[in-house]
Amino acid sequence: MNNSTIQEKNTRWLQKLGLFIIFIFIVILWLINKKNGVEDFSNLEKKTTIATSSVALFEEYGTDELKRKSELGNFIKNKGFVVVGIESIFNNNLEEEPKNFPRLNCGNSTLEFTYIPDPYRKTADEKVIFADEVYINVINNSNPELNKQIKGFSLMKIIKVTSNNHEYYITKEYSGGNHCCFQQRVIKCEDGKFSIGELVDFGNIESDGNFYSKENELYQVQFDDRFSYFKVSFSDSYPMFFTSFYKYNKNSNQFLDISSELFSDYYKNLYEYQNEWASRLAIYPPDFFNGGEMFWFSLLVLRTQSGYYGMVNKDILKNDFVRDFKYFISADYENKNFSFPMSMNDAENIFEETIVKLIK
Repeated sequence: MNNSTIQEKNTRWLQKLGLFIIFIFIVILWLINKKNGVEDFSNLEKKTTIATSSVALFEEYGTDELKRKSELGNFIKNKGFVVVGIESIFNNNLEEEPKNFPRLNCGNSTLEFTYIPDPYRKTADEKVIFADEVYINVINNSNPELNKQIKGFSLMKIIKVTSNNHEYYITKEYSGGNHCCFQQRVIKCEDGKFSIGELVDFGNIESDGNFYSKENELYQVQFDDRFSYFKVSFSDSYPMFFTSFYKYNKNSNQFLDISSELFSDYYKNLYEYQNEWASRLAIYPPDFFNGGEMFWFSLLVLRTQSGYYGMVNKDILKNDFVRDFKYFISADYENKNFSFPMSMNDAENIFEETIVKLIK
């Protein structure tokens, strides 16, 4: 046997010995970690780096949510929708007494606003939100008998949206409450006259939203707050607000919710993303979520909403909700953070309440 053959065999033997030593080292390390309560190397880094608190983990989830929502504009454009600009016509902060209400014209019609101040303004020293009233007057310049007056709430703002050669004046009216409620009214200028739609309640949502057009139809994208105060305080229910899609209805002169009709694919993708997040949480023990149950409760509600609008089978949504609810909500949890009593046994009932809110 020549020297090169002997050297080659020795090299292979040393490689095998090295692999055997590494294997023994891994087994010893695994036994040590198992004794210390770490059963899986893949989870070791996660448990020591990100499992600091349920609240910190929820902040990470919130950051991901914002990223997902920021992609909404591209999603809408890819479906052929065109952005429609808005023009600010009037703004009022509800603290100062409003002035300079606009006077709008449409052919032979004129639209004016009559302001009725809250009587409390005369006696109040501090700046508060007052409950003023505003009357909307439609004046027919050629036939006074066709004049019309509509009583409205405190007028916060008016924006103008021009689409498909039509002008829409959209009001935001404040109907009262600490941070609620805001009503939307569409005043359309068409064929030389104004037509005024009934109010649509947008709850706590004060923003104007975004407007789009497609195939001579007008759409609005807005937040939906139907889950405000749902089992939690108002501030804790904010993460359950979700994006909704509305289409202008010519017959009612209102924007009506068409979310599940035209955008089920958007919600289906969102559902899969939220489901993925819920699955990620399984690496943590249930007691990790103690004190932060209300945060993860919002994830379960949002996932149900997205799945429901995304045409996911209701039985699947229910099974997922009940399973994960019982995982996040500990057996001895006794209304520590929720506004209403809640326990593991309430999971099915709360799921059904969630569905009822979605079909309102």
